[in-house]
Amino acid sequence: MSTKPLLGAPFEPGVIQQLQVRSNKRKSNNLTDRDLTVLHTDNAFVRISSGVVIKESANIGIPENEIPDLAKNNVLQGGILSKNQSGFSEDGINSSYSKTTDLGFRPMAGIDSVEIVSQNAQGTIRKTDVAFKIHTLEDLNKFEKLYLRPGFTVLLEYGHSAYYDNNGNAVTSIPSLIDFFNSSDQEKIAEQIIQNTEDSSYNYDAILGAIMNFQYSYNMDGGYDCTFYIISKGSLLESILAISSGDVKNTNNADGIIPDKVGSFLQSNNNKSEGSKQDKSSEVIRILNDIYTEAGAADSVIDTLIKNYPSLNFDNTDRPYYLGSFDTNKSGATKKTYITFNTLFKIINNTVMLESNGKKFIKFGQQTPTESVNSVYITYDDHFSSNPNVCLLKRKPNNENFFYGFTAPDFPPPSAAGNLILSDILVDVNFLKTKLTNLTDKDKEDRTVVDFLKDVFAEVQTALGNINEFDFLFREKESTCYIVDRKITSLSKNIRRNILPCYGRGSLLSNISVTSKISNELVTMMAIGAQQSGANLQGYGGVVMNFNKGLSDRFTAGLKPGVEAATKTDEVDDKAEKALEKTRSDIKKAVQNFGKGRSFKDSEGKSLAAGHQTLANYEMNRSTTPLLGTLPFELTFTMKGLAGLVIGEGFVLQEGILPTSTQDSAGFIIKSINHSIQGNQWTTDISAFMTLAEPDPIKERNKKEFPKVPLDSKNQDAKDNQIDKAQN
Repeated sequence: MSTKPLLGAPFEPGVIQQLQVRSNKRKSNNLTDRDLTVLHTDNAFVRISSGVVIKESANIGIPENEIPDLAKNNVLQGGILSKNQSGFSEDGINSSYSKTTDLGFRPMAGIDSVEIVSQNAQGTIRKTDVAFKIHTLEDLNKFEKLYLRPGFTVLLEYGHSAYYDNNGNAVTSIPSLIDFFNSSDQEKIAEQIIQNTEDSSYNYDAILGAIMNFQYSYNMDGGYDCTFYIISKGSLLESILAISSGDVKNTNNADGIIPDKVGSFLQSNNNKSEGSKQDKSSEVIRILNDIYTEAGAADSVIDTLIKNYPSLNFDNTDRPYYLGSFDTNKSGATKKTYITFNTLFKIINNTVMLESNGKKFIKFGQQTPTESVNSVYITYDDHFSSNPNVCLLKRKPNNENFFYGFTAPDFPPPSAAGNLILSDILVDVNFLKTKLTNLTDKDKEDRTVVDFLKDVFAEVQTALGNINEFDFLFREKESTCYIVDRKITSLSKNIRRNILPCYGRGSLLSNISVTSKISNELVTMMAIGAQQSGANLQGYGGVVMNFNKGLSDRFTAGLKPGVEAATKTDEVDDKAEKALEKTRSDIKKAVQNFGKGRSFKDSEGKSLAAGHQTLANYEMNRSTTPLLGTLPFELTFTMKGLAGLVIGEGFVLQEGILPTSTQDSAGFIIKSINHSIQGNQWTTDISAFMTLAEPDPIKERNKKEFPKVPLDSKNQDAKDNQIDKAQN
């Protein structure tokens, strides 16, 4: 589990040290012969091992005596790794070449290139393309079984053959490799990968993944050009169904190979289905139904759930919160019962997520009694949910009249941080059930856990004023998918040690480029918003306006958003405050009716959403510096291959490259990390979002404060005399 921030975190100390060693050596005037060997003769190595075990040998075109150790004796490298095959012999026995009747001597199979690329917009799912050559049909018989079969496990290891350790010592031997064939425990292999990476000072890395697809073609030399594609475990999330029969006793798989379910996902991922009765039943829905049914029995509900679902490992932190019974104009949805995301992920992890040999193959990150996940969401002192039919925040706004739980004397207290995604957001159980049930009308490929959670995140974001952006962040080495708020960014004081050398003799970067990704719609929005100091701009617009502070365009000064634009900030603030008073009044009335009238219609949540979004973005813009969120600017560069960098970490560039204003205000968040091994060289390509990392001193002195506002008399009276409809 991750204890440091998942977004905007500093690099690992060992990675920082390795960068410093590399930079210092590049600019040193006192290089030894061994230094020159590292700097000028460094080659990359690649090793790929297959997890295939051949159990039946009939009619497969492979000699019987080779079958037991086929995978071990055919590890792919620049050539095949084998104790016997070394050099050349005319008889072709124990040789690096095979002797054929038709084609004469043919070289062993070998890797041409490896490309490890990020697939999705967040760069959290990786696909690896491996290209290799085979020169005989006999070799094709072997390698087709080992590396051209979707669903089977492979281990890819790569690194530098000559490098500096973090003490500055030249190392001219490859790091230790994993004894892949004597272990079927994926957790132990993952631990060994991490250990080897650290021991090599981040000059080694590895991927334990599954073959997804392949292709091979016959070439004019009488051999075969082959390619196969490895996907990380994170890719499997997009195939795991949220709507299925489910089982709290997940299927185990012998042999330590990726479960049969995974293989079937890979082979039928693009097939559509009308949806069977089994698909339309769901263990997750059944558990949520039980939680809803038991709601109201506050003293016994958690005990009942623990008794009914012992394998879910429920504990007191999973106690559902029952707020009361309300008129929501939805049949069977009168009870306002909430659970945390942590409880939801516990249910999902123990029902629909895959297991292998009794261990989770992939899982969602959870808070546990012994481990913590530092995944926070952005907030401000008057942050609240405007739709209790979707969610509530445990942290009460300073203005208590915006808080839908004001009548509850036992409302759950927030965590010490107050804004942890997993434990400080209460999600309505009936809302979750509805979202799951709605999936049954979709094609099978659109009924995954990812689809379900994306739907949930979208409505939770709307209820919270659309200042958050909840998303997935998969950490491959932990086989864990975390939930993050992508609006979280890092201040320069937190990443000032993460300075990437990019200028002068000690530079480590090449192909440095900054590219904007701004849409026409956003340009129009900013042009108009520029005349209003960006008061109500949301998302990218507000952050860009802060980035452009101090600049104006004399040719767009006359643009108006339908009404005459104010020219002074004070006038803008006054007009905005007056315009937002109606929104505040509407929300207060809805809160009062919820507490006193015990009613909240679905239509109310929708009608409040737009005004709440404007209000929340306005308040955030004036109370936060620097404004959180990423700019639509992307930094890319190439460097010598390096392991240990993690998507979501923050850094700054060394002075001397960026414009002064950008250098003084900007930081970067890693978006994607791509590795390439070609021509015996390992290079790493980084893509990063730009953020504002330095507070604005003027805004810091004048930022908006949110005083404590107690309940008004009507709400206080409702609190003192509240009655639960379910108890009448």
